[in-house]
Amino acid sequence: MPYISIENSYYVYITPNTTRSIDKEAQKLSKLLGQYGYIMLPERIRPLFSQQDTRYVKITDGINATIAQ
Repeated sequence: MPYISIENSYYVYITPNTTRSIDKEAQKLSKLLGQYGYIMLPERIRPLFSQQDTRYVKITDGINATIAQ
């Protein structure tokens, strides 16, 4: 998932303009986060992929080091 980045301060952000299949990617991201206890439904993620005023959209912060790896 090339649109996801994780920073040293352990927050996850996406660059929404780098994906073409928003529904598919929202499902994948929801499933990935859910595997680590971060429940975020695809319905909540989908709008984050739409055009934004900023280049990056923060998804969550405070993730543990295992997820960051």
